[in-house]
Amino acid sequence: MVALGLTAVSLVGQYYRYCLGCRAFLGLVSKFNLDAERNYPTWFSSFLLLGCSFLLFVIAGRERAKGTRFARHWTLLAILFLGMSAEEVAGLHELMDSYIRHHPSVHLSGFLFFSWVIPASIIVTVVSLSYLRFLIHLPRRVRSLSLLAGAMYVGGALVMEMAAGKVFEVYGYDSFPYAVENAAEELLEMLGAIVFLRALLVYIETNGSGIETGPLGAKAAIDSLWGVQ
Repeated sequence: MVALGLTAVSLVGQYYRYCLGCRAFLGLVSKFNLDAERNYPTWFSSFLLLGCSFLLFVIAGRERAKGTRFARHWTLLAILFLGMSAEEVAGLHELMDSYIRHHPSVHLSGFLFFSWVIPASIIVTVVSLSYLRFLIHLPRRVRSLSLLAGAMYVGGALVMEMAAGKVFEVYGYDSFPYAVENAAEELLEMLGAIVFLRALLVYIETNGSGIETGPLGAKAAIDSLWGVQ
């Protein structure tokens, strides 16, 4: 509901901005713009990824304590999501995109206009292939939710970003069609993170992780994060 609400507010703000000529509206247009940085949607997305990272660290701690085969995979995922959470606020992919696109030897356009999708696609492919056995070993429901979450997040972050390059070339950055495309992109990313949060909670609840889900859940989670038995 929060993700859908933020998307709706952003689209209304962009409609007022581009179709009605109201560019500020008490400053709320920029504060809820899904394509802007360091505003309410950005922080919400960052906290979603941070929540995933926290649960992954909790699971990793328990898996290490039990000596399971894929404990390292959980830990690496936790670190990856922690980095994604920080990147969501810092916007490092934009710096990468600017560096690649303005390099003298690089001439990209169309779906590859936002050139950071090239190294990002390579990273996603490598991580996906290295986690195939990990995915197979997961309980069926957790695996299904994780695959759905990954498809939604990657679909938003990479596939929709490639489509955004084409929209950018046709309509330009300062346009309502580009704002709509970007809103769809960000919504998919938020929904992907939310579905993955659900997958992690299902794993914790059903896979015998030994994590308390009642009133003592917060304390138990923190103890697990620091390896306290």
